[in-house]
Amino acid sequence: MAALHTATPPSQAPPRAQLIHIEVDRRLGHEWDEWNGRPLPGGGDFSAAPGLFFRFAALTLAALAAAAAFLLYLVGPRLAALSPPLARGMWIGLAAVAGLATLYLTVLAASYYGRRTLLPERLMERGPYLQLMNYTSLIARAFGNKGSQGEMKRKLNWFRPRNSGR
Repeated sequence: MAALHTATPPSQAPPRAQLIHIEVDRRLGHEWDEWNGRPLPGGGDFSAAPGLFFRFAALTLAALAAAAAFLLYLVGPRLAALSPPLARGMWIGLAAVAGLATLYLTVLAASYYGRRTLLPERLMERGPYLQLMNYTSLIARAFGNKGSQGEMKRKLNWFRPRNSGR
């Protein structure tokens, strides 16, 4: 039995790749198109006020505590059936964590506005602060605001004394 030939006949050229043309809605320097030559408001500094970060951070902590409380409310009856002290302990633990988070945010705000470092470097620049910034930016984006986390971190780092060694 003869094998079937499936190759394209030489009279037809193989299809050629088409160039992709992408329409862009801007070009280099487009941000200056509407500028009228006058000085920009605020000297061109459009960063948000640090108070905005603290408000969104407080909202973030409240939302996280509310989500944990809702989850505990749903699971609470099952926990209470297993062990009533366990359910009560979970509520007390949630209240303690929410209280510590509120205290942390308060000390963070006092460090910023008092221009004095009240937290060690490990608690200020790493760990809970980075997580708080990440979650706060998610909440701020949900409200259509980018917040002022970068400006806040830059200013907090300005007042922090640096260790020369690790």
